[in-house]
Amino acid sequence: MKTISAALALSLVPSCVADEENPHFRVHEVGELEIVASFSAAAFETPESVALDHDNDAYVSMALTGELRKVGHDGSQETHAVIPLGPPELCQGPFPGILGALAIDVLGNLYVGANACDPSNRGVWRVRPNGKTTLLAPTPATSLANGIAVMLGRVYVADSASPTVWTAATWKVGAPVEAWTTDPLLADPDPTDLVPGANGLQFYLDEVLVANAATHSLVAIPFDVDGLSLEPGPAYVKYGPAEMNPEHELPPDFPGCDDFALDIVGRIYCTTDPFQTVARIDTDGTVEILLDASDGIDGPTAAAFGRGQERKTVYVTSAAFPFFPGTGAGPSLARFDVEIGGYPLR
Repeated sequence: MKTISAALALSLVPSCVADEENPHFRVHEVGELEIVASFSAAAFETPESVALDHDNDAYVSMALTGELRKVGHDGSQETHAVIPLGPPELCQGPFPGILGALAIDVLGNLYVGANACDPSNRGVWRVRPNGKTTLLAPTPATSLANGIAVMLGRVYVADSASPTVWTAATWKVGAPVEAWTTDPLLADPDPTDLVPGANGLQFYLDEVLVANAATHSLVAIPFDVDGLSLEPGPAYVKYGPAEMNPEHELPPDFPGCDDFALDIVGRIYCTTDPFQTVARIDTDGTVEILLDASDGIDGPTAAAFGRGQERKTVYVTSAAFPFFPGTGAGPSLARFDVEIGGYPLR
């Protein structure tokens, strides 16, 4: 999620719109964007993240209301669960109560970070397939839980307010999250500008990738498996601006990723809210613009691959946050097809 002022967003948006004359980007044709479901901007329905179950039903986190909306493959909608965020006047700091990214495990349990204004509800929540909710692990009052992934019975959560990835066991209820890594590469160099630091988080092979929105980079954290524990190694910048000495240099005018998904060869499908593009980062750092405002997106916040026969389908949420300049398309869940399936192949 991008928490950046509207004025700053307006000043930056033109620099990242897909432009055939821009030598740093390639515009790539993909399957036609299909709107699966539309949501109500008037009701503050702002889809922040999406996760797909084995039937390719989608679960969408509504950032500002705490609702988890189930969207059937046919576009039908129903409330799956509601995470209590509490009244905004109870919040401390610049952020309102806000629901973060979603992860799903092999049993269909959902995990989401709730940055609730009520401290007793602030933390990582588990939502069973039947909609039952449990506060799994409290998070610090100063944290901003964002990107999330589940691996070997543990959840891993990127903190946009500090250079931290938190972790908690999925089988324990009530114990606070623990710091898995606190690497300086995850830090926000200017916390006063309201641009988040550590944002989207995903596993790929033997690394955790974390998008640092503030530095326009993707940080890789190698890990070793020790039983059911993952031991983090030294982090490094895998993709980023030249001045960060990345393994793969990104174009200087690329605004960085909000959330992202990966295909089986390691290419990154990156949403850039509020910059109105969905981009693909190739393994050599080449950036291809797949979608822009003309395709019907409006503040793209997250991407996720479908499963099984839809493993080559990418789902994208458009939050159309009211505090960012929009395209007029409004909040939605959409999908398009690509030529290579998502990671892991399911």
